[in-house]
Amino acid sequence: MNAKIYAVRVSFRMFVKQIAGDAMLAVVFAAPFLAGSVFRFLVPFLAERFAFTPRIAPFYQLFDVFLCILTPYMCCFASAMIMLGELDDHVTSAFFVSPLGRDGYLVSRLFIPTLIGAAGTVLIFSLFHLTPASLGTRVTLALLTACSACISALLTVAFARNRVEGMALAKLSGIMMLGALVPYVLNGRASLYFAFLPPLWISRFMQSGHASDALACLAVSAVWMSVLYRSFMRRWR
Repeated sequence: MNAKIYAVRVSFRMFVKQIAGDAMLAVVFAAPFLAGSVFRFLVPFLAERFAFTPRIAPFYQLFDVFLCILTPYMCCFASAMIMLGELDDHVTSAFFVSPLGRDGYLVSRLFIPTLIGAAGTVLIFSLFHLTPASLGTRVTLALLTACSACISALLTVAFARNRVEGMALAKLSGIMMLGALVPYVLNGRASLYFAFLPPLWISRFMQSGHASDALACLAVSAVWMSVLYRSFMRRWR
């Protein structure tokens, strides 16, 4: 057990060094701060400047949802790119036969970055939110959006064959984020046609604050992650 934990720690340090050495991925982590600045300061300024506030104010909550989703998504995107880069370099097999193993590799490359993304969500939301939310709501949002981001990363690494395909698939999987729009544009049961998208439940939770919506998001996310995890394990041998 101690050897496994040590291997995960070493692997994660390697991951951080790779991020620091890749300018594109390093810049990715600035995206939530840039988006947060735009949402928090520029959007209200333009709305007031052009007298759009009454029309756009009801969607301020949606801006907050997208900001919360974006933060862990960027962390998981970086993770997926590092993993696919290692696949291109044919070094993953060496990790798998080491004390790290496939599970430890996934923990160091995806699980820990996802947790960091969740913590970042609380920070980013606290700095740039447009609508009020309790600490409990912020923590819950961080958990839900982290699950959604993890799904996107697993989808990318489970099916992309190289880093180039991974970038394209990551953009495609990012379309799932649009599920957050649904509760704001469709009323009633019509929105449930998109119930398989976790971001839909994130928006519903943001609107209602009901634990049932958060639990639904976790349940849908668990199904996605279970299927994609098995696909990952079959492919990455």
